[in-house]
Amino acid sequence: MSKNAKYCESCGGKNKADAKFCDDCGKPFDKPEKTTGDKPSRVSEGVGLEVVSLISSILGFTCLPGIGFIIAIITGLMSPTPKENKYAKAGITIGSLGLIIPVIIGSLVGIIFGIAETVDGTDDLIWALIVGIIFLIIAGVGLFFFIKWMRKPAA
Repeated sequence: MSKNAKYCESCGGKNKADAKFCDDCGKPFDKPEKTTGDKPSRVSEGVGLEVVSLISSILGFTCLPGIGFIIAIITGLMSPTPKENKYAKAGITIGSLGLIIPVIIGSLVGIIFGIAETVDGTDDLIWALIVGIIFLIIAGVGLFFFIKWMRKPAA
């Protein structure tokens, strides 16, 4: 090969030494060929999980109550950068609050009915009081970890 010529690896065409593209096929000289081991594909990086998270969280309000919220949290957290991606963060937020808020409301209703029955002198709904307290504690722990995750800076 002469000093003033550059040969294309793709088509074998002869080009000037300072050429940026092959004159015959147009392939750039400066771009190295990608190999399969260089960088993971965008699919393996989790692209798309953010959108699934957001859509699942919205479906959690309609046709998949509860399950949609759980799927939203899981897929949002599986994405490569859930704190930096607005779709993943929204999916996780909606999914978390969609699970926590109804549990808190149901717990408070159970506690109120349990206390009302206990005050009346009957113990028919004492189980509602106990279950309400247990679920209120569970919802409080979930809310604590959700707030802790939200306040934690992105990596």
